[in-house]
Amino acid sequence: MTSKSLLSKAGLIACLAIFVSISVLGFGQQMTGTLTGTTMDSTGAVVTNAKVTMKNEGSGDVRTTVSNTAGYFSITAIQPGTYTVSIEAPGFKLW
Repeated sequence: MTSKSLLSKAGLIACLAIFVSISVLGFGQQMTGTLTGTTMDSTGAVVTNAKVTMKNEGSGDVRTTVSNTAGYFSITAIQPGTYTVSIEAPGFKLW
């Protein structure tokens, strides 16, 4: 089985610009954000059941979700910080 790239680097930049929104909500002095998006392959086809993982580089906190049948995912109540995001799905290389 040949592995396909989930997103090329150029495609990722475009997808992040178009499909990912990060919103910061203020509740008193506590601020959290939300990461939402659509997982797609390099041809623009939706990838379902893709595992999306966010790791806070400072605290080591890891948050994971799975995209639905439309490729949509959402991770809420994200604390401020620097994160590494990875996406993986069966039949694709880890990106």
